[in-house]
Amino acid sequence: MRRPRQWLGEHPYAVGALAAWIVFVAGTACVRFPFMADDYVHLAAVARVEHVYRDWFSAWIVRIPVYSLGAWALFGSHVLERTFAPMYLVFALHVTSVALIARWLVVQLGPPDAAPRPAVVALAVATASLYPNTFEMLYWPTCMPLVPGAALMAAALYARLPLQIGLAALAFLSYETYYLPLLALLVAPTLVSSGLSARELALELWRRGRGFLAAGVVAVSVRIVEALREGGTYEHNLSISPAHVLLQFGLAVKQLLTVRFYGTPVTSALATAALLALLLAAGVVLWRRGNRRLVVLLALCVGSTAIYWLLAYSATRAVYGSQLMLAGVLVWLAVEVERVVRPAPRVIGLALACLASCFIAQSVSIWRIKDHNAAVLAERGAAFGRELDVCVSPCRITYGNLQAGLRRDWVLPREFWPAYLEWLQRRYAPDKRVTFVAASDVGPALTPSPPP
Repeated sequence: MRRPRQWLGEHPYAVGALAAWIVFVAGTACVRFPFMADDYVHLAAVARVEHVYRDWFSAWIVRIPVYSLGAWALFGSHVLERTFAPMYLVFALHVTSVALIARWLVVQLGPPDAAPRPAVVALAVATASLYPNTFEMLYWPTCMPLVPGAALMAAALYARLPLQIGLAALAFLSYETYYLPLLALLVAPTLVSSGLSARELALELWRRGRGFLAAGVVAVSVRIVEALREGGTYEHNLSISPAHVLLQFGLAVKQLLTVRFYGTPVTSALATAALLALLLAAGVVLWRRGNRRLVVLLALCVGSTAIYWLLAYSATRAVYGSQLMLAGVLVWLAVEVERVVRPAPRVIGLALACLASCFIAQSVSIWRIKDHNAAVLAERGAAFGRELDVCVSPCRITYGNLQAGLRRDWVLPREFWPAYLEWLQRRYAPDKRVTFVAASDVGPALTPSPPP
């Protein structure tokens, strides 16, 4: 049986990923998580339609077919109505992606004879994996099926050309957030190199990027075929207005480099300061030694959000691929400082521990908000359930402000109230005809479809 030190020495990336997963499980084991917004639409549809994939989740097959199948499997199985356990599988895929991307950067950008300290690598991977801005992907069931695309993107970095094309195409068919980060990761080793002539640079970029280009052609072709088969296209609002692009660019930088959660301050200022201070201090130290790589890598991280600049919405999940790249850059940065500067191991360990503590503190604040909102919704749902149980069909149920008591989160915006109420009706009184009537100061009556 191998000792822990042997595992650390031989598999530091896996040890760091496992450590982050254990921290995540320990921190969330007693936390309740609420359904959010679109979740209620999917849950109500699963209870309403007979052929749930054909009649509901196939709507996304033209744009993101891999997600379409994943969402069908997740919601159609009803597993979410019993447990949020899939969240732990999603986080496992997330930390695996971070570890693979980090290893790619360290191996590709570092001298072949440089062996980083395993403890530094493991602590850096664990810290980067706990970067808390990925909250939409981890805690929102509607977004959870997007995360397997991250593992596909990370695996594509290591695959030979034919397999790389297939893995990358599947990642692109999971979500658009993986296109440019994969390209940025593939060409990063070339762009940080020095001494290449223009011709050598062009040839090397082609060698590294041809798999990406082929995968892009495959993904676009699949989307065209699906659009023709389905008799239409998936509409997605875009804007090329300079003012809009500039605004979205600023938001992308903010969602990468500031630690946040739907506008709640809590510990985000401290975590943001820690992240920026680490990047700035390490960047200055490396710059003074003639190492400009961090600047190039951060520019690539920001540049990999370019699709987001054109989108007509500002969801954090749209920069998830770039957030994964940033996490990988954080690991590379710790290893590079250790290699170039050779500080005492405890200095790097202390810096990473401080950053990890700030990340965990921000996650704890998010978990508290989630737990509070889940408790409020559980109590409210139980109250509706008791009322639906005793009412005589056709029922008339009056409701007030469904957002009352909820802390800041994208849990139950008003446009999702009809789906929420329909889901409650189908859960507690599927055989009754129920009309939900809003209080006079809230809005119009909401009448879900009658049960089939």
